[in-house]
Amino acid sequence: MTLADSELKVVRTLRILNRVAREQFWIGGAGPAAWRGWWKPADIVEQRPLEVTSDGPVVLWEDLLGTHHSAAELTSLHFSDNRMVEDFASGQPGEVDARGMEPLTDREFWPVIDVMEGRLWERMVSRAARSLSAESEEFLLLWAETAAIKAIALLKAFQRTGEIANIGPYFSGVAGATIGKGQSAYDAVLADPSAWQPRWETDNASQVLWIADHALDRRRSGFTITTSFTGIHLRGLQEITRPTAPWDEMQAARPFMRCARALVDDGSHVRMRIVLADVPVEEMDPRQFLGREVESFGGTLCSPVEVNPVAFAQRYPVNSDVFTIERPFGGDRVQYLELYGGVAAAVEDDRG
Repeated sequence: MTLADSELKVVRTLRILNRVAREQFWIGGAGPAAWRGWWKPADIVEQRPLEVTSDGPVVLWEDLLGTHHSAAELTSLHFSDNRMVEDFASGQPGEVDARGMEPLTDREFWPVIDVMEGRLWERMVSRAARSLSAESEEFLLLWAETAAIKAIALLKAFQRTGEIANIGPYFSGVAGATIGKGQSAYDAVLADPSAWQPRWETDNASQVLWIADHALDRRRSGFTITTSFTGIHLRGLQEITRPTAPWDEMQAARPFMRCARALVDDGSHVRMRIVLADVPVEEMDPRQFLGREVESFGGTLCSPVEVNPVAFAQRYPVNSDVFTIERPFGGDRVQYLELYGGVAAAVEDDRG
């Protein structure tokens, strides 16, 4: 989907459920159609236009926090309990290479898939990852490479029969969906790719291939598993994000974007600022780099720098939650917005 610059906006949403508040900042297009299914209208706190640039960091959100509290007090309030932050102290992010490992037998591989019962929902993928997390780390690597080998076998079958022409360059969703439907479905499609059913593919289908990654992340935060399918997956991503229009050229200008939040002191006020910036791949712990990007818009850092755990291949990841704050909270929506501030509890939105 190609969007005009003027249609891009940032939406702040808030949902409080079971004494947990989840505050999210999203990028997307104008009008209700662009957001249908992502949240309930009642979740929206405020929407702001996004100033699109082709290079450099971008301020996604900035709120004035006032002068009633010191910078230290505001830091303690805003940065003490966010659960959705990458924990660089627990180990440097990196890769574990599983390429070339001997695949598991079907009796070892498919029970993890069977846990999902053919339903490729996010919570079912998480359930499969939990079932796998009890195994040894070596088993996780073997499982990941086995999934990769099965995905490659499917790809070759689609190429051999010409069915790949009906799929397009990004095969990860097809492979994940076919494997996720279980051994019988996989064997049928492997034998005859025309048996593939497009309705199997969901937004989470490709995550079936990364179940072992999710299981490993429970032990070693930030690590990913490189398999024989990783290069194919990345080339597919690159192909589907290839520039097709001037705005898309800006989207593809940088390979990986990270989102960070910090407080800055401008001399008279403290501001909460969220910035999206391109981080060099050699920055294993990008907090210092992103802190400089936050300061580049004025003011001096007066808090830690929180980095969202997700990296984005596109410069403007449309319809994605680019920063999430999740914290325990026993109050209601009005109390939350009064405490964590920057906007009033009731804001007239511009969804129409």
